[in-house]
Amino acid sequence: MTSDNSRPISKGWLFAGSIVSNFQKNLKKEIVMFGLPVSTTLLVVGVPAIWVLYTLGFLWVTKNWPGLKRNAER
Repeated sequence: MTSDNSRPISKGWLFAGSIVSNFQKNLKKEIVMFGLPVSTTLLVVGVPAIWVLYTLGFLWVTKNWPGLKRNAER
Protein backbone atom coordinates (compact mmCIF):
# COMPACT_ATOMS: atom_id res chain seq x y z
CA MET A 1 0.00 0.00 0.00
CA THR A 2 1.19 3.48 -0.74
CA SER A 3 0.05 6.91 0.27
CA ASP A 4 -0.55 9.88 -2.01
CA ASN A 5 3.14 10.77 -2.02
CA SER A 6 4.17 7.19 -2.98
CA ARG A 7 5.61 6.16 0.40
CA PRO A 8 4.62 2.80 1.87
CA ILE A 9 2.08 2.91 4.70
CA SER A 10 2.53 0.55 7.61
CA LYS A 11 -0.37 -1.60 8.75
CA GLY A 12 -0.21 0.01 12.19
CA TRP A 13 -1.00 3.40 10.75
CA LEU A 14 -3.86 1.94 8.74
CA PHE A 15 -5.30 0.41 11.92
CA ALA A 16 -4.99 3.69 13.81
CA GLY A 17 -6.55 5.53 10.89
CA SER A 18 -9.52 3.17 10.86
CA ILE A 19 -10.05 3.70 14.60
CA VAL A 20 -10.07 7.46 14.13
CA SER A 21 -12.37 7.14 11.13
CA ASN A 22 -14.83 4.95 13.07
CA PHE A 23 -14.72 7.36 16.02
CA GLN A 24 -15.55 10.28 13.73
CA LYS A 25 -18.45 8.34 12.21
CA ASN A 26 -19.81 7.50 15.67
CA LEU A 27 -19.62 11.14 16.74
CA LYS A 28 -22.15 11.98 14.06
CA LYS A 29 -24.63 9.49 15.51
CA GLU A 30 -26.77 10.73 18.36
CA ILE A 31 -26.52 8.57 21.45
CA VAL A 32 -29.95 8.23 23.04
CA MET A 33 -30.94 6.98 26.48
CA PHE A 34 -34.59 6.88 27.64
CA GLY A 35 -35.48 8.81 24.48
CA LEU A 36 -33.20 11.70 25.49
CA PRO A 37 -29.62 12.55 24.64
CA VAL A 38 -27.16 11.07 27.14
CA SER A 39 -26.06 14.52 28.33
CA THR A 40 -29.65 15.41 29.26
CA THR A 41 -30.15 12.09 31.01
CA LEU A 42 -26.97 12.60 33.03
CA LEU A 43 -28.11 16.07 34.06
CA VAL A 44 -31.61 14.92 35.03
CA VAL A 45 -30.27 12.00 37.09
CA GLY A 46 -26.90 13.40 38.18
CA VAL A 47 -27.91 16.74 39.69
CA PRO A 48 -30.49 15.27 42.11
CA ALA A 49 -28.10 12.44 43.00
CA ILE A 50 -25.35 14.92 43.87
CA TRP A 51 -27.86 17.00 45.83
CA VAL A 52 -28.95 13.97 47.89
CA LEU A 53 -25.34 12.96 48.57
CA TYR A 54 -24.50 16.52 49.62
CA THR A 55 -27.50 16.66 51.97
CA LEU A 56 -26.65 13.30 53.55
CA GLY A 57 -23.04 14.40 54.02
CA PHE A 58 -24.15 17.69 55.59
CA LEU A 59 -26.48 15.89 58.01
CA TRP A 60 -23.75 13.42 58.96
CA VAL A 61 -21.18 16.18 59.58
CA THR A 62 -23.56 18.36 61.62
CA LYS A 63 -25.18 15.63 63.74
CA ASN A 64 -23.04 16.44 66.81
CA TRP A 65 -22.92 20.23 66.66
CA PRO A 66 -23.48 21.56 70.19
CA GLY A 67 -25.66 24.46 69.05
CA LEU A 68 -28.22 22.10 67.58
CA LYS A 69 -28.96 20.18 70.78
CA ARG A 70 -32.16 21.12 72.56
CA ASN A 71 -32.05 22.10 76.20
CA ALA A 72 -34.10 19.97 78.59
CA GLU A 73 -35.09 23.11 80.49
CA ARG A 74 -37.24 24.48 77.67
